[in-house]
Amino acid sequence: MQIISNVVPKDKKKIVSQKCVFVCQIDDTLVTIEMNNNSSIDVFHRNMDYINKQFNALVKDSKSYHKYRQSILINFNNFASR
Repeated sequence: MQIISNVVPKDKKKIVSQKCVFVCQIDDTLVTIEMNNNSSIDVFHRNMDYINKQFNALVKDSKSYHKYRQSILINFNNFASR
């Protein structure tokens, strides 16, 4: 396992910095863990957007699709913080 940057790659539309909670690479698999203190579907969609941006940054063109076969997103939403 290799821990990689939790900063989401920026696209041309966004200037705001976005970060994931935890990101690692296990062999050829990208694993992202997100924790949110709510269960909004919008938050889930944002998390999906983050992992898609990470995958897209690693796979620049069709010749490099073979590098990463899967991306896993683990969400802990609406957890109780005390």
